[in-house]
Amino acid sequence: MFKVTGINENKPGQPFYGDCKWVYDTEELTEYEHLVGRLIVRPKRIIGRSVYRLAENIADDLEIVEYSPQAFNSSKVKGLSSIEEMHNEFNDELKKAFELESATLVEKSKSYPNKPASINTIVSVFKRNPYVTAIVLKNANGVCGNCNRTAPFKRKKDGSPYLEVHHRKTLANGGDDTVENCIALCPNCHREMHYG
Repeated sequence: MFKVTGINENKPGQPFYGDCKWVYDTEELTEYEHLVGRLIVRPKRIIGRSVYRLAENIADDLEIVEYSPQAFNSSKVKGLSSIEEMHNEFNDELKKAFELESATLVEKSKSYPNKPASINTIVSVFKRNPYVTAIVLKNANGVCGNCNRTAPFKRKKDGSPYLEVHHRKTLANGGDDTVENCIALCPNCHREMHYG
């Protein structure tokens, strides 16, 4: 949920100029985070593309369909997979493939299309603190915190040394997004931390 903090007239050159007359400055209301993925609503009538015109009173046009005790899970939606499920399925097949003879491997590899099928997924990500990331990368000064080697390359966008910020105790396991729980790693060391 968001609170409108300001309304400005849309000007030429701004996103969606001509379609949207107003630009709404918003601020996320963190006190409602516990509802994300749990509260399911639907409009009482068709709202359409001009939803911004109803921003002041859109809540009056919504009805609650469901309030779930647990957050939404992609497994409830037919035809959608989580990335974790997709990786697990791939790794299971890969493990079986390593047990096959070379000739059988070649034969089986030809049974798949050259252009892989596209799969729709739903991904849950953590909204990380960019200031923690900046502090960890600045403190690293371009040197991996594990192998003490210089970053393997520079970023195209700004020429900064490429290191990745790793959480010692992962966010998925309840780790904090803090400087104390983070370390800057080269890509090899980062993969080793997760898969080594």
